[in-house]
Amino acid sequence: METRISRCNDKVKLLTFINNHWKENHILVKSDLLFKWMYEDTEQKINFLCLYKNDDIKGILGYVPTYQFDKNLYKYRDYWLTIWKTIESANGFDLYLGFKNSFTPYSIGVIGISDIAFKFYSILRFKTGILNHYYIVNPAKNEFNILKILNKRIDRNKKNINPNFKAKIKDITDNVEILHTIKDLYKPYKSVEYIVNRYLKHPFYKYRILGVFHNNFLLYSFIIRLVNVKGAKAIRIVDAYGRIKNYYLKDELENILIQYDAEYIDFYNIGIDEELIRKIGFEKRENNEIIVPNYFEPFVRENVNIRFAHNTSYDEYVIFKGDSDQDRPNLLNNMEE
Repeated sequence: METRISRCNDKVKLLTFINNHWKENHILVKSDLLFKWMYEDTEQKINFLCLYKNDDIKGILGYVPTYQFDKNLYKYRDYWLTIWKTIESANGFDLYLGFKNSFTPYSIGVIGISDIAFKFYSILRFKTGILNHYYIVNPAKNEFNILKILNKRIDRNKKNINPNFKAKIKDITDNVEILHTIKDLYKPYKSVEYIVNRYLKHPFYKYRILGVFHNNFLLYSFIIRLVNVKGAKAIRIVDAYGRIKNYYLKDELENILIQYDAEYIDFYNIGIDEELIRKIGFEKRENNEIIVPNYFEPFVRENVNIRFAHNTSYDEYVIFKGDSDQDRPNLLNNMEE
């Protein structure tokens, strides 16, 4: 069998394979615009490595490099793996080895993996685990259509925090140039151009950027997306640009929840100190006393543990909900044209 990177003239075969062997009517099959945005680059290549036998596809491995959204990030060689599927006698290890030999990645990350894939990555000596899930509940609400509180008592008391340790939040979506002042970044590295192309120029979703300021100095930023279901709203933090600092934010985030009339704000991540996230005002979802849904297309009112795996030479590695292909549409009729 031959392993090679897909080109645009392989697209029909690739989409047919996804439809027949991965998921029928998958969103990548139904939306050419989404497929192009996520997987096609400017050199007429498609970000899929394929196993061919007599010109027929027997296996695929999708990947989303950080440089998909900023070519200047190519030097870091950071990749997120997505769809990995083989059929018949094709060997999935051949695809993985072909990927490593083709790109010599500095880091490889995977999010949202199945039980079988979880074990597979463990065999490959990836670090594996489950993303931490944090949340803040709107203090002005007592009835919820998305969130579900079972046995947990929500702490609505305001804490006396030293004003010197409080930060302010401003919407900087229309002033993204200010992000260039942020120099302290997590790894894998991202850039302002990445944030603009990955989020603000998304073909369907609408994102906003919240800047976190102290004494009018921009410390870092959150990238958020508002979701609507059953006439209710929630705010999702999908990424952070800049390293999160130890300044109290709960009052500010609660004000944003009230402003948007949203039930809660949630934040999936791994690689950031848990105590730091708690100190800025979040609670960690640790059991089923409270349900903070993750699936909205279609909506499922249950908790979801998102598995991850990564293999890297970095001294740190931080994953957010917006990395890889996790924060993308699943239903065509939910897309904003």
